[in-house]
Order: sequence, then C-alpha cells, then structure tokens
Amino acid sequence: MRAIVFDFDGVLVDSEPMHERALVDAFTALDLPARWTDWTRYIGHGDNEAIRRMLDDQGLRTDPDTIRRLREAKLVAMGAAIERAEAAAYPCAVALVRAALERGPTGVCSGSRAAEVRPILEQLGLLDDLGAVVTADDVVHTKPDPSPYLLAAERLGEAPADCLAIEDTPVGAAAAIGAGYVVVGVAHTMTPDALRAAGVHEVVPTICNLTIDGLERVWRAARV
Repeated sequence: MRAIVFDFDGVLVDSEPMHERALVDAFTALDLPARWTDWTRYIGHGDNEAIRRMLDDQGLRTDPDTIRRLREAKLVAMGAAIERAEAAAYPCAVALVRAALERGPTGVCSGSRAAEVRPILEQLGLLDDLGAVVTADDVVHTKPDPSPYLLAAERLGEAPADCLAIEDTPVGAAAAIGAGYVVVGVAHTMTPDALRAAGVHEVVPTICNLTIDGLERVWRAARV
C-alpha cells in the first residue's frame, strides 16, 4: 500500500445532513417540493444525478435547466453553511488523515464540488498538506465512474493498484473498486451489509476503528 485516499462527505465530515438541508433550501427557492423520503437513494452521487433522482422520484421534470438551477442554488446554500462552520469532522478523522500523511501519499476524492470540499478541508487544517484533492469539478463523470479515483492516483503519482480508498457508500465503493483500489467501508451513512454487497474488502462501524497498521493488513490480504 503506497497511498491512502479518503472520501470526504460521510467519511471525514458528517456533512450529509448539511447537503440535504441545502437541497431543501434549493428546491424551496425554486418553488419546487422537497418531499423525498429515502435520502440513501441520493448519497454518494454527484449533484446532477442526485437532483435528477429527486425530481424523478417526485414526478417532476428533469430537464437540464432545472437541474442546473437547483445545483447552483444548492451551492449558494452550502456556501452559507460552510461560512457558519456547520461541517463537523467525525471523531478520529483528522487524526487518521494526519497519520496517513506521516506515512506517505494521501489524498481526498469527493463527488461534491470544490467549493463544498476545499473550504472545509481548510477549516480542518488539512488542505495544504494533502497530495491530491479531487472533486466533481475535476472530472467529466463522477462517482460511481472510476475517473475520480484514477485521477487521484495520478495526482499522487501512484498506481491505482497500490492505493487504498476509504468510502461510506456503495456508489463511492464502486468507483474506487472500478479504478483498481482496495476499499475499506466505513458504516457512517450506509449499512454494513450495503457496503459488503458493493464489494468492499473490509467494513468497520466508524472511522475510529481504523488505524494505519490495520489498513496495511487489509491491503496486503486483498493483494494475496
């Protein structure tokens, strides 16, 4: 294992509720209903796909202009929430990233937009130390497409087969597995069974259950 790449929302930061509130605000600003009942249908997807699903689930038009307007309204709401410092890191998350940085190449790979990721990493004191920060703005196709994880490995200067990803959703796990990573699932937002069904190599209840030595063992076992 030569590099560790962390997903962002739901792995490092407990930000899914913040994303949902921002989307409710966006739908409300456009006089559209926000009556979805299963948030897990949208977790892990980029804004375009998540918003398309939200509209479709409510029987609303999914035309590109509506999706664009909702996406931009959501970004405004997220920016305000970030300025209020509403995003909280999970316990142990920052310490694990710092331990990974001491060990070697370390990055973040997120399906969110740069303006929703980089300011929070800066608030946590991590942004300047990471070897790669890949967001939805860096790729044409975001998770579950493997492109974001392939780009993260490239920016870290490592082969994907030598990288380990930490993910919290089947969508993100599919992206990392498709890129050739070993993947550890953290059951912060989805069930352990859902993560196992996605093919992750190991599942833990929280990021506090992870250590660098433990990640090394998972990677070696997966590569036997």
